[in-house]
Amino acid sequence: MIITSVVYGAFKLKLRGNQIQMVIHTKIIFSRNLCLARLHIFTFCCLDQMYKVAGPNATQEIEDAAAIINWLPEGLIQVLDSEALVEVRPMLDKFALIGHSRGAKVAFGLVLGLSKISLDLKIGAIVGLDPVDGKDIGQQTIPPILMFSDHSFDLTVPILIIGSGLGALKRNIFFPPCAPEGVNHQAFFLECSEPAFYFVALEHGHMDFLDDNIDGFRGKLSYCICRNGSSRSPMRKFSGGILVAFFGATFLSETITLENLLKNPGLAPVKLDSPKWYTPTFSTTSECPDLKLVFSHGD
Repeated sequence: MIITSVVYGAFKLKLRGNQIQMVIHTKIIFSRNLCLARLHIFTFCCLDQMYKVAGPNATQEIEDAAAIINWLPEGLIQVLDSEALVEVRPMLDKFALIGHSRGAKVAFGLVLGLSKISLDLKIGAIVGLDPVDGKDIGQQTIPPILMFSDHSFDLTVPILIIGSGLGALKRNIFFPPCAPEGVNHQAFFLECSEPAFYFVALEHGHMDFLDDNIDGFRGKLSYCICRNGSSRSPMRKFSGGILVAFFGATFLSETITLENLLKNPGLAPVKLDSPKWYTPTFSTTSECPDLKLVFSHGD
């Protein structure tokens, strides 16, 4: 069974002399592995979008993200204490970067050492949600991440790539694809080394990771510029469930749920292409958990 609860806290952080208002979303996911009958807690910290307008150069975003990560060990504790959340403690020894679209580019840029700021935390895993590195081959945004060479990422941390099947398609004649072929999830996975896992939701689009109702012009725009699936909820449920399975395998050495998701993709709440992975053969022989429960509360 998976039960999710969300705790919100707010803090201000000075970057480059400018005070930027951000919101921490700390989602604590309680996941009971039915086979092992143990309770595990994962803590995710995500930052709201930092810029209203972003140009073709993501270098400063990578630098700012590095500064925020280095702030976490001391700053996050103070925020939690000030919000009377003294019993909530981040597991910074099990720290993962998660990014969607250009945010995934920033995450990979950090772990590939493209920041001038040295990270104080060890990155234990990377998740790319429909990552994009520009408009096309030869039209990458700065700094380029993809080298267009198989296994070029010299990384040993576990990587999860989730792609959208509709992201490479135009919604209309006015807008280009939101996740163009050649610089999207497929290219990112090809450049990964083991261990890496790759899932593609065939009937969902680039914006289907988002909430249904997003305020303002940009919320409405998210339905207009990209090819979308019929509903966003199944994609969110799938993404939440696969994250629990991936982090369980990565940080707790409990591979059974992830292994069975790889073997039984038809149990996911979205239609998946055949999963791919670069990793040694799993050795788990335990009975499969009920995978429908893994996705039952992921939204």
